[in-house]
This record gives sequence, structure tokens and C-alpha cells, in this order.
Amino acid sequence: MQPYIACYDISCSRLRKRALTELLDISHSRQYSVFECNLTELQAQTLKDKLSSLLEPGDSFMLFKARSSPAIRLGAVYVDLLDIGYLG
Repeated sequence: MQPYIACYDISCSRLRKRALTELLDISHSRQYSVFECNLTELQAQTLKDKLSSLLEPGDSFMLFKARSSPAIRLGAVYVDLLDIGYLG
């Protein structure tokens, strides 16, 4: 499993609630529309597929693979910008 950061910007309340439900099932930390989760590659791809079906024009979903090396986090997450999945 790898650490990921997921976030979305979905304007439709109904679709946003469906995205929230999907992310709450797999995440262990969240702040508004930003979630921290540990996923396998298959789980990450499945999440991208599920949320891409919810997006309308103007909406977005991003899934960042966070670094797996130990780090001290004080209000920030270290993200490898080469491992960004963006839908939107």
C-alpha cells in the first residue's frame, strides 16, 4: 500500500455526496474535500475510475501519490509532483 492524497471540486451536491461516500470508505483522515488514504495500485485505479464517472464539465478530481519515506508533517504533506493523477 502507498500513501495518497485525494481531493475533489465537484459542483453538483448529489455527485459531491457520492464522491464523499467513496472517499470516506477508504480514507483515514480528511479536511473538507481533501483526504489521506493508503491504497494499492489497483485501489487507486478503481477510485480514479469511479470518480471520473461522477465528474461533469468544470469538476475535478486529483489523486497524488505521496512519498512513502518517513517525514515529519507539520501542516504540510510532501508530494512527488511526477505521480499526480488529474481528472477534470
